Amino acid sequence: MSPSDFRKKREKAGGKKTPPLFFSFSRLTLYEECPQKYKFKYVDKIPEKPKPYFAFGHSIHSALEFLYKVKSPPFPSLREVLDFFEKDWNKISWIEKGYSTEEKHMQDFIEGKRMIEAYYKKHMGKFTVPFLLEYTTDVEVDGLKVRIVADKIDYTGEGKIIITDYKTGKDIKRSPEQLYMYQKICELDEALKEKVRNIYGEKVEKIRAEQMLFYHIPSLTEHKFERASSEEIRKFWSRVLNVSERIRQEKFEPNPGEFQCKFCDFRQYCPIFANEEYIPQERKVKSTELEEAAKKFLEISEKQKKIEEEVEILKSKLVKLFKKEQIQSFSVEGKEIKLVRRDKWVFDDREEIIKILKENNLYNRVSRPLMKEILNLINDSTLPNSIRRKISDKGKKTEIWNFEIE
Repeated sequence: MSPSDFRKKREKAGGKKTPPLFFSFSRLTLYEECPQKYKFKYVDKIPEKPKPYFAFGHSIHSALEFLYKVKSPPFPSLREVLDFFEKDWNKISWIEKGYSTEEKHMQDFIEGKRMIEAYYKKHMGKFTVPFLLEYTTDVEVDGLKVRIVADKIDYTGEGKIIITDYKTGKDIKRSPEQLYMYQKICELDEALKEKVRNIYGEKVEKIRAEQMLFYHIPSLTEHKFERASSEEIRKFWSRVLNVSERIRQEKFEPNPGEFQCKFCDFRQYCPIFANEEYIPQERKVKSTELEEAAKKFLEISEKQKKIEEEVEILKSKLVKLFKKEQIQSFSVEGKEIKLVRRDKWVFDDREEIIKILKENNLYNRVSRPLMKEILNLINDSTLPNSIRRKISDKGKKTEIWNFEIE
C-alpha cells in the first residue's frame, strides 16, 4: 500500500476518529519477524525475560551520553567516564540484568570498560558538543504516533542535521532502514525547529537530515549513509503503512522459523508449540490448581530474588569487614565462615596467547579447557618467570571473593 492509497482509504472511512497507533522501528521489525510474537509483547503485554545485552548496551550508551553532555568544553576525562560507567553498571544486580552467572557479568563489565577506553582514545581531542543527545520524540503521521530515540544529533547549520546511532552488538553490518525512519520523523518534527532556534538562535523553515550513521562501538567502525532519496523513503513508508494496517486488522499469525523461535520468550504460549490455541491471560479460568501453584511459584521466586540480592550485599560487606580485621575465618553460632579468594582472568587476544605458547614449546601442554591450562602455566613455578609474565601480561585479572561455611 502506497502512502497516498493509505490516506485515501483512511479518508473513505469517513468521520471515524480512531486514536493513532503507537509505532516505532523496533515494532516494525518485530512484526515482520513474527506477528504472533508482536501480539504477545505489545497487545497481550506478556513480560519478557531480562536480556544481558540490553543492560550492557544501556550502560555503554549512558557513558557516552555522560561524555558528550556538556554545554561547552572541557569534556569529562577518561577516568570520569569510566567511573560513571561503573556506577551505572552497578545500579542493578547481575541477576536483574538476566546474566546466568556473576562471572559473565564481570566479563561484560571488563569488555565495556575496554570499549569505552578505546572509543575515548580514538576520538580524544576531536570531541564536539552535539546538538541533542538521546533525543526522544513522538510524531503523528498517517494515523500513527511514531517514536524515535536518536542517540546523537549534530547540527551543521541552515536546518541540516547528522544523526548517529550507536551499536554495541556483535553484528557489524547494518542496513540504513532504521535511519530512514529517523530521517522521515526528524524532518516532520516541529519541536526540532524550535530547539534549533532556542540553542543556536537560528530560525529555520525545515529540518533536513543530510547524513546518518551507525557507529559500532566494539570495532570503532562507522557506517555512513547519505540522505535517503524520496523514492527510498516512499518505499520504506509504504512498508510501514502495510504493517500498521495489518496490526489494526489484528492479523497476528505465527511465523515459525529457527531464528524467530530459538530464543523466543513466548514459546510456551505459542500455538506452534502447543496442542491448543493460545488463550490470552485474562480469559483463563481463575480457581484452578494450576493458578494456585503458579501464584505460589511467583511468591517464592520473588522471595528467592530478594534473598539472593541480600546475600550479595551481605557478602560484599563481610569481605570488607574480614579485610579490615585481617582475618580469614570467623566462628558464629557453631559455624565457621571462611573467606576464600580466587583470581579471575580474561584474555582478549586468544591468538596472541597461542603464539606465545608455540614460541616457547608450551602449546602441546594446553588442552581443553584452554583457560584452565593457561592458568596452570601462569602458576607453574618450574617455568621461567619471563615466560609466565609474557602470558599473564596478555590477560586481565580481577579478584572474586566468596565464603565457605563449615
